Amino acid sequence: MPKTCPKLERCPFFVKYGSELPETCRALVELYCRGDHQHHCKRLTFLEEHGYRPPDDLMPNGDHLLD
Repeated sequence: MPKTCPKLERCPFFVKYGSELPETCRALVELYCRGDHQHHCKRLTFLEEHGYRPPDDLMPNGDHLLD
């Protein structure tokens, strides 16, 4: 079983939306943040490519959460 992403508890997306996420977004967190797709996380990719955090509403799959 994969480890939870070490950045999860500090991840602005998770901190801001974690308790209010719809079911489909919670599934993304399980897949990308606690599952086998951590190395595909677009939030981490953005951080590595740009040197700063992505927008809070950028989901791990690269889509933006609509308010």
